[in-house]
Amino acid sequence: MNVGHRISRGRVLLPDGRIRERDVVIDGGRIAGIEQPARSGLDAVDTDADGLLVVPGFVDTHVHGALGRNFMEGSPDAADAIGAFLVRHGVTSVTAATASLPRPAFEESVGRFPSFLGRRAHGLDVLGVHLEGPFLSPRSRGAHRADAVRDPDLAEIGRLVAALGDALLIVTLAPEAPHALEAVRTLRSAGVSVSIGHSDADGATARAAIAAGASRATHLFNAMPERRGDSLVSALLADPGVRVEIIADGHHVPPEVVAALYREVGPDRIVVVSDGSDGTGLPDGPHRRWEGTDVVISEGASRTHEGMLAGSVTPLDDALRFLVSRARVPLPDALRSLSTTPAASIGASQKGRIRVDADADLVLLDPDLRVVATIAGGRTIHRAPGFVGAPGDGAST
Repeated sequence: MNVGHRISRGRVLLPDGRIRERDVVIDGGRIAGIEQPARSGLDAVDTDADGLLVVPGFVDTHVHGALGRNFMEGSPDAADAIGAFLVRHGVTSVTAATASLPRPAFEESVGRFPSFLGRRAHGLDVLGVHLEGPFLSPRSRGAHRADAVRDPDLAEIGRLVAALGDALLIVTLAPEAPHALEAVRTLRSAGVSVSIGHSDADGATARAAIAAGASRATHLFNAMPERRGDSLVSALLADPGVRVEIIADGHHVPPEVVAALYREVGPDRIVVVSDGSDGTGLPDGPHRRWEGTDVVISEGASRTHEGMLAGSVTPLDDALRFLVSRARVPLPDALRSLSTTPAASIGASQKGRIRVDADADLVLLDPDLRVVATIAGGRTIHRAPGFVGAPGDGAST
């Protein structure tokens, strides 16, 4: 139920980073009020969050799939299967990320993405598209197909912008490639956020791309060269206008480095992403990804047979627990980089904050930071077994 729904007595993450006991009032899918806790009995449509954290829904700006499905299938059915998994892990909004394919197949697949954008029936809001590829360095392509990565082509970029319109939110590219800086300027003029990633660039080239309009780094430290002196990573960290993605799964970046990154740049520049692949949610063992890459999932990681990491299989609620328990990131900072900062990075002003008039996308967490309930657009669309949410809302368990 989404009219007059009150989440009562929870410990609410406020926009200024404080956590305070408050009631959150929802009306028409939006937050209508943040009030002192009601001490009288609860109404039938209230949710008792006593002892729980109430935080903004997680915003994953770099996720490819889950449960063997991939957004590159270009179908509402695939998007719904992925979304039904993600909302159980506290994710309420995403940008759907691509894989690299040869040109005809890539444009055909991406051209179908508009069919599943927006708020899905299971509650996930697919805000837009993140093109991670195909404009990547062959030497730093990671698990992207060697026959699919290529230099930026302004004509191809023009077709992609035309096909996706305002839904094209992020493009990852390697700035050292021919025509890359012109591509950055073209994409920025279309309102697209340009992210530097899968790159062999040095610091000077990175700064040139930032000057042209790049404002983001794709999975910092991964698929980037290790250089002494003036490096790509140092240039990205030195510029206060650049937000940086990190994959907080304990495999892509060690916890000590994650902790140092938070101390160095702070949560307003850190965008925690899952980089979740088709393998997320699948059992350990061999699997074949949607684009044909064979991987083995084991001990919380997905790797090719050569041992290379192939995306992640860690959803964002697991990432939250890693940040707090292993990297020792303060809880408000960790939550901010899972919601507020990623929303701001794509201009999603109605997401990522618990404030009046924001979308009522919320997550209820127990003291162990496990998801008890997910509320999307004012509806309780997931609740853990044993938790009683607003009655009659049809939430799954």
